Amino acid sequence: MITWEWLKHKKLVDISLKKRWEKDIMVLYGKELDICYLNKIGGEIISLSNCKNTASDIADMLLQTYDVDENELREDILCLIRELQWKRLVRLEE
Repeated sequence: MITWEWLKHKKLVDISLKKRWEKDIMVLYGKELDICYLNKIGGEIISLSNCKNTASDIADMLLQTYDVDENELREDILCLIRELQWKRLVRLEE
């Protein structure tokens, strides 16, 4: 199982075929014709998944923008990454 300690130094890479915003919803299209709908914060996480930002970098950026508990945000990022990896929409790099 992925833990924050393991994940925090990994770089997130968006490998979706296509993505677009529809108002406050990001729509991701995967290689296997999967479609995933993300809320605004989930979309921001994907937008920041540029192979430069680590999971910790992304969490820090979101903490500066939103008034949210740090542990809750970390757990939400973990859950989102698990789902997006399962759908082959993101990958992790060292």
